[in-house]
Amino acid sequence: MPIGRPSKYSQTIADKICEQISTTCKGLVTICKSKGMPSTVTVYAWLNDPEHNDFLNNYRRARETQADILADEIITIADTCRIGKKIINKPTGIETTEGDMVERSRLMIDARKWKASKLAPKKYGDKLDVTTNGASIATIHMIHTPSGIPLANSESDVDITK
Repeated sequence: MPIGRPSKYSQTIADKICEQISTTCKGLVTICKSKGMPSTVTVYAWLNDPEHNDFLNNYRRARETQADILADEIITIADTCRIGKKIINKPTGIETTEGDMVERSRLMIDARKWKASKLAPKKYGDKLDVTTNGASIATIHMIHTPSGIPLANSESDVDITK
C-alpha cells in the first residue's frame, strides 16, 4: 500500500475536490490538508494538464458556485446579531462593552465579498459591464489642432491634423 499523498490523477479525488469547493467555503489549500488528499502542487499540476480538461472545467464551475455560497453567507452574516464583549485598554483603566459585534461582521462580509469578486468577477466584481455585454466599445482620442482647440476623434475617423 502506498504511503503519503496521492500524486497520480484520480477522477474520484478530483470529484471530491470539486464537490467540497462547490458546497463549502473551503479553499484548495484547506481541502488538500485533509487525509487522503493530494498536495496543492499536485492538484495544480492536474489542472494544468491538457489530459484533464474535464477536471479544469468542473473546478471552474465549482469555484463559480462557491462564489454564490459566499454571497449567500453575506446576507446571513448581516442578518445575524453577534453578541460579544469588546475590551479596550485605556489610560484610565479597562473599558468593557457588550453588544452586537458589528466590526467583526463587517470584516467577515468584506472578506467574502472580496473572495466572491475573485472567484466570479463578472458576477460579483466591482466593475460590472452593464452596457456592452462584453463587446468592446470605441475609444475616443482627443486631437489638438494647430490653434490648440481639442477635437474628439474616434478610432475609425481620420486624423484631420495630418
